[in-house]
Amino acid sequence: MVNNYDVIIIGAGLSGVYCASLLKKYGLKIAVLESSPRIGGRLKSIRDDKGGYELGGTYIGNSYQRVINVANRIGLELIDVSNLLSFFKQQDLVIDGEIIAQKEWPSHKKNILDSKLKHIMPWNLHRTLLKKHNPFNTTEACLGDMSFKDCSMGDWLRSLNFNEKEIRIIYGMNVSYGCNAEDISLLQLLHRSTFSSVQSNKTKQSGLTLKKGMTSLVEGLVAENNLEIFLNHKVTDISNESNHYLIKSNNITIKANHLVVTVPPACIKSISLKNVIPERLLAILKTLISQPMIQVHFKVKHPFWENDNYAPSLFSNELFGMCHEVRHLNNPEEIKGLTSWVMGEQAKKLLKFSPQEAAKIILNQYNLIRPSSKNNIEISTIAPWSHDENFQGGWVYFQPNGFKAFHEELKKLDSRFCLAGEYTAKAARGMEGAMESGEAAAEKIISQLY
Repeated sequence: MVNNYDVIIIGAGLSGVYCASLLKKYGLKIAVLESSPRIGGRLKSIRDDKGGYELGGTYIGNSYQRVINVANRIGLELIDVSNLLSFFKQQDLVIDGEIIAQKEWPSHKKNILDSKLKHIMPWNLHRTLLKKHNPFNTTEACLGDMSFKDCSMGDWLRSLNFNEKEIRIIYGMNVSYGCNAEDISLLQLLHRSTFSSVQSNKTKQSGLTLKKGMTSLVEGLVAENNLEIFLNHKVTDISNESNHYLIKSNNITIKANHLVVTVPPACIKSISLKNVIPERLLAILKTLISQPMIQVHFKVKHPFWENDNYAPSLFSNELFGMCHEVRHLNNPEEIKGLTSWVMGEQAKKLLKFSPQEAAKIILNQYNLIRPSSKNNIEISTIAPWSHDENFQGGWVYFQPNGFKAFHEELKKLDSRFCLAGEYTAKAARGMEGAMESGEAAAEKIISQLY
């Protein structure tokens, strides 16, 4: 038996669900196939009587108009968390097992940078340099300059006369994009920097969150539009049959006139594709990687930071990555937990262990570096993004020369087929980028029908 639909969307994250909600208004028969047992994709909220925390998308930027407009429309309460974000500036540093207080860093022996940069903490160095030397004023301009040479971040830093030891400090500690300065596209980082600059110029308000959690945005869209979601439906085969697509999932076959794929490129690789994606674009997709990462949330039994006089949050090149405090939404002075964000090379080292074993390694490493924490924190929740076959990591990052080439090839897709997801967005990043991509896919399909 073959099930017939106007549109099939693969992936029930924010981009897929938003796309479905826009198409549903046109009376189309739509289904969303999701390989995991839940909706939300990389949005995953934990809520309790103290407000909770996020194990996926964290904050809503002040220029996230799609996110803000939808949240307001479906009645989700937005909370200004600018006061919470200010605490991020107070974290201390760990390099090679040594805790270094912020006030010590400018004159510390491990700070080998030029005098003009000595006062900047390592987690802000690459952002500062990208902003200072960014030739683009808009994110669209990043993709429009055909003459721009998209080298690696490492080669760019060398062109600014930084040596290898300096580069490891600037872009080698628990990095959010790629694993080191050599495997990440400079243009992608400039695109991200431009988007951040546009946000910071809008208003003094630096961030928002949803009182019920980020996942409530996806849940609200599903409920508002009565969307048909099939959970635990892993797509195995897709074939383009000239005037329709055949999609195989869980021993069923679905026929659809239009197809939207929102799952990460790492997951697309596991699907058998027949005449679906042009060879050049498919080759680029195979080079794209989901950011290696694992998150572990800890319950705090006692405020141990009061005993060692270091900040509650630490940023490190150790296996616990960035371990920062989670504060009460209504009472920012109260710390209700800690979350380790382990990225890049550190996260890759943990992939050979199970999520539970990796979480224990993270905890033990933190206890070793910070003895005052021993017996004062315990593992609460694990978000093993790279371990999970449905995600295989976090957001997508591009190799040098890949960012612009991908977006150029994206224009050549068949009119009935769309790729969506934050990594396909032209203007925005984060949750706003995910919604931008879902909107673009919906508009492309609607333009073919009306």
